Amino acid sequence: MDLKRLFSVPVFDDDDSNIAALLLQYIVVAVVGVTFFVTFPLAVLMPSGNAIVAIQGVCALIISAVLFRLIRSGKVKLASWLLLVLFSVSVGVSAWTAGGIHAPAFTNFMLIVFAAGLLLGARVGILFAVLSALFGLGLVFAEQRGFLSDVSVQQTSVTLWISNVAIFALVALLQGLSARTTRAALLRARESEQVAKRELNERIHAEEKYRAIVENAVFGIFQSTPEGRYLRVNSSMARIYGYDSPQEMVDTVTSIASQIYLDPADRERFLLLMNSDGFTTGFIARNKRKDGSIIWVSSSTRVVKDALGSVAYFEGTVEDITDKRQMEQARQLSEERYRLISSVTSDYVFSNVQNEKGEIVLNWVAGAFEQISGYTVEEFNARGGWLSTVYPDDLEKDAQDMEQLRRNETVVSELRTIHKDGSIRWVRNYAYPVWDSTRNELVGIYGAVQDITEQKRIEHERENLIRELEAKNAELEQFTYTVSHDLKAPLITIKGFLGFLLQDARSGNVERLERDLQRISEATDRMHKLLNDLLELSRIGRVMNEPEEIDFGELVHAARDILQGRFEERGVQLVVKDPLPTVYGDRQRLLEVVQNLMDNAAKFMGGQQNPRIEVGQVFSKRRGNVTLYVSDNGIGVAPQFHDKIFGLFNRLSPSIDGTGVGLALAKRIIEIHGGRIWVESAVGEGATFYFTLPVSPLKDAGKSSV
Repeated sequence: MDLKRLFSVPVFDDDDSNIAALLLQYIVVAVVGVTFFVTFPLAVLMPSGNAIVAIQGVCALIISAVLFRLIRSGKVKLASWLLLVLFSVSVGVSAWTAGGIHAPAFTNFMLIVFAAGLLLGARVGILFAVLSALFGLGLVFAEQRGFLSDVSVQQTSVTLWISNVAIFALVALLQGLSARTTRAALLRARESEQVAKRELNERIHAEEKYRAIVENAVFGIFQSTPEGRYLRVNSSMARIYGYDSPQEMVDTVTSIASQIYLDPADRERFLLLMNSDGFTTGFIARNKRKDGSIIWVSSSTRVVKDALGSVAYFEGTVEDITDKRQMEQARQLSEERYRLISSVTSDYVFSNVQNEKGEIVLNWVAGAFEQISGYTVEEFNARGGWLSTVYPDDLEKDAQDMEQLRRNETVVSELRTIHKDGSIRWVRNYAYPVWDSTRNELVGIYGAVQDITEQKRIEHERENLIRELEAKNAELEQFTYTVSHDLKAPLITIKGFLGFLLQDARSGNVERLERDLQRISEATDRMHKLLNDLLELSRIGRVMNEPEEIDFGELVHAARDILQGRFEERGVQLVVKDPLPTVYGDRQRLLEVVQNLMDNAAKFMGGQQNPRIEVGQVFSKRRGNVTLYVSDNGIGVAPQFHDKIFGLFNRLSPSIDGTGVGLALAKRIIEIHGGRIWVESAVGEGATFYFTLPVSPLKDAGKSSV
């Protein structure tokens, strides 16, 4: 084993333990040296007691080995006590056997006392001094009483000299160790003093810097009690609240809640946060200055506790944010005005840029963007941008616009977009390419979007009105032609038979005169019926009865009662397919529709042996309407006449009575109610007339327009 490592002193965390271990190791080494170079030679040279001395030497070596082990284990204090106790016992035994108080060994107690003071301190040194004195007193008493045995260890002059030399060496060692320890202690004390002075100077410098920072800080710094008094404030704090000096503020403000806070409830809210969290950050409240003016402040505060864990005081900073608050309010007002202006405009301007993926994305808008799209810019980009809002049927048109932009051409186009709420908006897009001439490619788009939904609605209504007016004009032309044609026939008849009347009167042919008068009467009756039908047709849409909910079955039975004579005359069977719905409209007008359709069906049975009319419902409600039908097994209607029969005065067979106004009248009434009517038929296979009616109130149905 390496001797250097064997005799090396372990290192401890504190200096006292390191010094004690070093001293103890030196003493143990000295004991080992004395044992080899003094004790064992004495055992050879002494005339008597050689065995006792040799045994003491061996014990000293064993004790030294144990002490080395304890020192290496870090048990320095135990090793020190063991050294002092065992060597005290060894010296005591030597003194007892070598002549008591007169024995040279007794003087070794001086070394033990010296070592005790060095290793374990002054108190332990005094303890061993007292114990040594008491042991010496015991030896004197034993000698006087004759308790001491004969001297078993005798020394010669040479051995006595050797013993004293060993004592001198140990005394010198202990004195040297004491001096070394003292110098080390003085050096450490001087270094500690220098460190303490340096730290004191640094602390003083740091406090001066901190004081300068606090005093020169642009924000207020304070310390206050939980009860509401200021302990310290800096100059900025006093200046914020309008006081001439920090001391004036500390002396004047005795209640922070009432003198500083405009609303004492804010102070209570502040204390709740401090009690629950131990700090506040950015606590905003309205405060009062010395002159009573109001300021907005933002404070950040923390709790400082004492050694017992109780709240000692609050400390924190205060910033006057009145100007910031006013600027923020002005900004919010400006934004609100901007939003207001945007909400009443129908345009927005935009800028798109190319991102790192090569995609063209929206990066800036101004105007009514949210009103037109329903999205914020972030939501708009997140869901896929412009392309995700284009109406599916207009995607091809948008793709064509994009190709045009990629050719560095301006785009002005109209298409539909889908609003966030799902509604469809028409927009006019003005897009201008941002072109990179170096790479010869599109890198952005800027332009404007205009909401033209209302404009498109007006255009659509205008087109509908134009179509409706054209239809009215066509109907009026047809009406004029028809009226002039159909009314001319009875007039020609009347005029012709008036000439015959004159001839009959001159010839005295009474029988023919009566026939001519009958023909004139029939022509006038026909003209009267035509005029009544025309008057009725003109009234539809101008004069309507109050709409109501109507049991359609009741209308069918009412029409049957009116047509009962015609049905019995021709043997018509009426079949009603229940259940029939409740419809909404003008009861009288809808009765006319059912009556005309059932009357037409009865008139056009032809030679049918088992004439049959059926009324029922098609069970398919769509958009608040119901589809009904009146069918027959009569002569039917050729396909080329399916539309013509609903025209004014259009009659399929002149041999069948009627004015040709009934189906035109029914069509007009159905359309006024928001429905439509059509026929499905073939020649010889009967006819089925379908028509739709509302089952719930319509906005325009039932309104009178005179």
